[in-house]
Amino acid sequence: MHWHRIAEKLGKCSLIGYQDSERGGYVGMMIKGERIELSGQAVTLIRGTINI
Repeated sequence: MHWHRIAEKLGKCSLIGYQDSERGGYVGMMIKGERIELSGQAVTLIRGTINI
């Protein structure tokens, strides 16, 4: 995604989004260097392992 560019255009280092669905919820995004830190509440729907 292009969160770095969006945040830069808005002059912000953090954003909050809302998922408008049946379960809905908020997600926070904070730029930390080259990474984006996500925050919010979650429910585990599936658990597994990915081998790369």
